[in-house]
Amino acid sequence: MAVTSSKESEGRLELEHRYEALRERMRALLGAHPDIIFRVGGDSRILDFHAADTAMLAFAPEEFLGRKVEAVFAPEFASKAKAVIARALQSKEIQTWEYSLKIRGQTLHFESRVVPSGADEVLSIVRDITRQREDAERARLTETRLNRAQEVAKIGSWERDLRTNAVWWSDETYRLLARDPTTEKPSYQAFLERLHPEDVPYVLEAEAESICQRKPYAAHHRVILPDGSRKILNSRAEVVLDDDNNPVRLVGTIQDVTERAELEREILALGERERERVGRDLHDGLGQTLTGISLSLKALVRRVERGEGVPIEALRQIEQHVQEAMDETRRATRLLSPRMAGLRPALEALVRQLDHDVLSCTVHGRTQHDEHDAEIETHLYRIAQEAISNAVRHSKARHIELHYRCDGNTVKLEVLDDGIGLPAGQTAQLKPEGIGLRNMRYRAHIINGSLDVAPRRGGGTSILCSCPCRAVEPGRTAKGPDPV
Repeated sequence: MAVTSSKESEGRLELEHRYEALRERMRALLGAHPDIIFRVGGDSRILDFHAADTAMLAFAPEEFLGRKVEAVFAPEFASKAKAVIARALQSKEIQTWEYSLKIRGQTLHFESRVVPSGADEVLSIVRDITRQREDAERARLTETRLNRAQEVAKIGSWERDLRTNAVWWSDETYRLLARDPTTEKPSYQAFLERLHPEDVPYVLEAEAESICQRKPYAAHHRVILPDGSRKILNSRAEVVLDDDNNPVRLVGTIQDVTERAELEREILALGERERERVGRDLHDGLGQTLTGISLSLKALVRRVERGEGVPIEALRQIEQHVQEAMDETRRATRLLSPRMAGLRPALEALVRQLDHDVLSCTVHGRTQHDEHDAEIETHLYRIAQEAISNAVRHSKARHIELHYRCDGNTVKLEVLDDGIGLPAGQTAQLKPEGIGLRNMRYRAHIINGSLDVAPRRGGGTSILCSCPCRAVEPGRTAKGPDPV
């Protein structure tokens, strides 16, 4: 009997040691666990808890231990918690739900995994997911802003896995290719189907060369949309390499450059037409004057050869023709390549060239800085020139005002007219724009400026160009349109 009792005692001691060791391991595991664990009865009474950091608790332990959930938390939260507990006990499956609590003035977000534990108990394992929620919200906002920026700039982004040929498109890429993101999956074939047939070989060759040589590529190509309209897109891409220097992915963008390409073509055509016009003017004006001078000089040469005297009146007439030729040359030169001695004098000279019998035009404003970078002066001069031309030819204006201001930071040029103005209820941004207005916008863009066109109160149109003030670089002079 004594031997049996001794063995039983030793067995109990061993079991107690094992149990204590197991408890120590469990305490160590729980101590390392970042989550909060609640033991909750089927009647929603909170029986026990473990928290590595009690600062994460919404209430002090004495406020919730032994009490039911509805006696501690707000009714809406308690109702949801009891429903989840009941569902876990009934289904014998883990239930997951997310909730938010205000703890010490700060709203925190939690995820609770409710695990059945026995017939009438559950373990609620609660994790703080506030950081994940905030990161997800920041990522969502970043994606939203990126999509909006791409939409405004008409730039879409895309990726293509060269191993699987899997493709990803941004929302703007879908829009540019007139594809429906809710019904169509992005694919390389879907992209090629939108290309103009004549441009497909060119794009394929550019991509193949880029991948083979492991270098970026850029290509302009045309796309044909389902409604028959066409766009010109600029594609750019870079090759992503793996650790063994093998191409694995293409990452790129596409941008709608239709308007810019059309504008550039129109500007080239306009330049060609302007050269033809100047050529005709030189032929009909300067050419005729020089022909007259040549004929007069030949007549004088013949008189001299015959020993006759040269009439002073004939020489004066030739002198007058030479002066007319010089004036015509200056006008042609000013049209082709204006030179400025300051923007304001050039604007005043532009006004003096107008026919003041049918039109009055004045320059107003004051400025602290009258000398600017020659590029800015030239483009502002051309914008004023185009705005005046539009006011006279299209708006039937009788009075035009040029307001020119510069405070050292921003240059503003405003052209006001009293013409027929824009159609009622219609802004310049909504109506189809002609080459003149698009040319002005293009010039404003070149000098990092903006161009606003709006109807004037009381009739007429306002054209306002604003751009950063760029002073003359050291060692350079601000020579622009010559007011002479």
